[in-house]
Amino acid sequence: SILELLEYKKNVTFLVPLKVGAYLESFGVDRANIIEMDWYDEIEISGVRAVCCPSQHLSGTVSKDNDGSSALWCSWMFIGIRSRVFYVGSTGYRGSGRKSLRLTHAERTALPVCPAFAEIGERYGPIDLALLPVGNYAPRHLAGSIQCDPVDSVDLFCDLRARQAVAHNWGTFTFGDEEVLQPLRDLER
Repeated sequence: SILELLEYKKNVTFLVPLKVGAYLESFGVDRANIIEMDWYDEIEISGVRAVCCPSQHLSGTVSKDNDGSSALWCSWMFIGIRSRVFYVGSTGYRGSGRKSLRLTHAERTALPVCPAFAEIGERYGPIDLALLPVGNYAPRHLAGSIQCDPVDSVDLFCDLRARQAVAHNWGTFTFGDEEVLQPLRDLER
């Protein structure tokens, strides 16, 4: 947790999307250790370039000034001397309105997709490793536009022009209706 991290090391630098800084300050993080970033802002730390990139989700964090606007949701691109790593936490890939996980190829490809991932692939690809979510996607009518199912994650992988991927967002917390190991079974297909 943030508090445990601060107990371990007080001067940690936090890279966060816009409007998340005040939230960290409420945990006791010094404002001087918080760097808020907009989409495509970049910073280099210890020879690694960190890029705040778009994703398709919503934020439950409301800004401290309570103006009703949500904090920015993002993904991250890390560019080192030898490799490029992309991390996206929870994200959607396709538009909403889906009621079923089992769509035909034609039905699936007819749904609009988030263009940000193809743009990230064009800007920063090829990406050596992409850490992509595969769980918490059911029911689709509620989570369809904010959570990838395994097929969405494979398509997202292709848009990113990634070489390898690690599946995450499965098996630890079950926020969705799918059984805890179902995402891996769906991914294997």
